[in-house]
This record gives sequence, C-alpha cells and structure tokens, in this order.
Amino acid sequence: MKKIFSLLFLSAIVSMVYAAHPAASDNYVYDAKFDTVVTTIDTVGTTTTQDVVVKRRLPKERGWNYYIINKTITGANAANTELIVSVLCYNAAGTLLSTVVLDTIVGASSQAIILPINVGLVGDRFTVKLTGGAANGAAVYTQGFQIVMYRPVQSWNK
Repeated sequence: MKKIFSLLFLSAIVSMVYAAHPAASDNYVYDAKFDTVVTTIDTVGTTTTQDVVVKRRLPKERGWNYYIINKTITGANAANTELIVSVLCYNAAGTLLSTVVLDTIVGASSQAIILPINVGLVGDRFTVKLTGGAANGAAVYTQGFQIVMYRPVQSWNK
C-alpha cells in the first residue's frame, strides 16, 4: 500500500512541475505588425481573380512568419461564397516556377491563413492570388485583406 501512495505522490509532484512550467513553445512573446493592407473591394468569379500582392520580393530578413486575414466576404449566391487562396512563385526574370494552393475562405466570416513566405517558397518573388471557388459561376465580393507579419522575440519563462 505504501508503494501505491508513494507512486501517486510522485506522479502528483511531476504533474505540478509540468503545470507550473508548460512547454517552452507556449512561452514566447511575439512581435507583430501589418505588412500590407488592401482596401480594394472587388468581384471575383470562377474565371476571374484578385491579386493581394503582385510579384513582391521575398523578404531578406529571416524569422518573420506571415498570415493573411480577410474582411468578410459576400456573394451573389451566399451558399457558394468561397475564395481559393494561392501563392505563385517567380524567379527574378518573372517566370512562374510554382503555384501553392493554401486554403479556401468559405462564408462570410473573417479567417486567417498562414502564408508559407520564408518557409517553403521557391524563387525570389511571390504573388498572393484569390480565385473564386463558388459553384455555378457565382460572384464573390471581397471587402479587403491584411497581411500580418509576426515573430517570436523572447521567451518569458526564463
């Protein structure tokens, strides 16, 4: 019986230590700022696109992560309101090297999608492109976008 109580006591101490010091990845302070703010209101269909940024140079400063936030979107057919978000990669001469399809913005709510800038893009320029994914050729009305950059700057658990 003493062995069981000793084991329970030891596991309780280990649990308290883990609760007091969670994983280091949870203890970072982040620096964040707006990279791009697009206020353009546009109509995007299944055959048309909207470019958020066009052939921008990949940033030289490493350590920043990026995500795109959309303002609410509406459409001619609200049940089919969706945008396909993709990143097109170019070399210095402007030749398309690859297209990375990231995610789909669905419905009217705002969403944040992580962009693979500085993580997995080839070449040295990129374009963030939105394509209508709505069925039956329905139009999607965009209200603007923001690209935010963020990075961990320090751990507060020192």
